[in-house]
Amino acid sequence: MEANAQGWLWSQQLELFLGIYESKLRFFNVDNQLVATPKERAQAAEREAEIAQQQVEELKARLKGLGVEPEELESEK
Repeated sequence: MEANAQGWLWSQQLELFLGIYESKLRFFNVDNQLVATPKERAQAAEREAEIAQQQVEELKARLKGLGVEPEELESEK
């Protein structure tokens, strides 16, 4: 097996490169992008959920500023 320019090795079975990133053995896709670990994906999903909740709270505050009670809108569903 020969390494590519980055020093990564290609796995035919996984269809991924195997290389070192921040002193750890990691996978990279065909576009040379780092493949997130399950823990990294979970953390990213958690951050996205927190951002979404912040946006909901901001929208509720805007509605209240316009004289609309968000809870009343939810009960109309």
